[in-house]
Amino acid sequence: MSRRKVVNPFYVVLIIVGVVFAVTACAYGVMTVRMLNPDLVGETSTQGAGLMRFLDQHGFALMMIQLTLLALASFAAMATDRVFDRKAQQEENDKRRALHEDPTLRKSGGGTGQHGGS
Repeated sequence: MSRRKVVNPFYVVLIIVGVVFAVTACAYGVMTVRMLNPDLVGETSTQGAGLMRFLDQHGFALMMIQLTLLALASFAAMATDRVFDRKAQQEENDKRRALHEDPTLRKSGGGTGQHGGS
C-alpha cells in the first residue's frame, strides 16, 4: 500500500520565502562589497545597476520583511504540523478500514475467521 503524506502548505511557503531571502541577502552582500571599493567596479559597468540602486535604498527593509515572513511561516508550520500529521493518519486509517470492510477482499481471504460479528 502506498503512503501519501499530506503536505503542510506552510513548508511550501517556507521554501519559497527562504529562497527569495537567500537571493536578496546575496545581492545585498554584493552591493555592499561593490560600495566598499567602487574603483574596482568601474564606471562602465552598468550591469545590475538598477538592482544595486534599489537594494541601496530599500534592501534592509526588504530583508526585514522577508525575515518576518520567514518567522511567521516557521511558527505556522510548527503550529499546524500535528494537524496535518493527524489528517494523514486519519486518511490511512480510513483506507485500512475500507479494505477490511470490503466484501470482495474478505472472500479472497480464504475464510480466515475475520467475519463481521459472530
